[in-house]
Amino acid sequence: MLNAMWLWLANALPMLPACNRMRRFCLRMSGMHIGEASKLWSPLMVRPTTAARHIHVGDHCFINSEVRFACPFATVTLGKGVLVGPRVSFETVNHSLFCDNDGTRSVTSAGICVDDFVWIGAGVMVMPGVHIGEGAVIAAGAVVVKDVDAYTLVGGIPAKSIRVLEHSAHA
Repeated sequence: MLNAMWLWLANALPMLPACNRMRRFCLRMSGMHIGEASKLWSPLMVRPTTAARHIHVGDHCFINSEVRFACPFATVTLGKGVLVGPRVSFETVNHSLFCDNDGTRSVTSAGICVDDFVWIGAGVMVMPGVHIGEGAVIAAGAVVVKDVDAYTLVGGIPAKSIRVLEHSAHA
């Protein structure tokens, strides 16, 4: 219950630079692990609210508004310097294609790992078990169903490699 209260408070804060520190505090109180100088804009959706403890955000990250973390059983880990566009979904749960004898569908879960300096465009869906390599760029609207190599631009449904990106050392 306290998790939900802290998430509500974080989402209720106005989108002003002066509120970033308070928002980080509220999200940490909800159970999220948030690195230094990271900015998370509201609203931020965590399903279920008790899953906030499964979210790890590195230093100097930016998470835009309406980002969804669905991680009841597995962890979503974002490295340092990760940029996440609006309306991105991190989905760690998947249902079976086939019904069980009682008409329900079994559930599988796998964590998501995003390495350092990744840029995820608006409206991207990252599916269970995906690992996104350092410096990769995910084009807006992509659905990422398999691992992405470091310094690669991917896009589409399902996301496919578009080109390899040049990179330089990070300070």
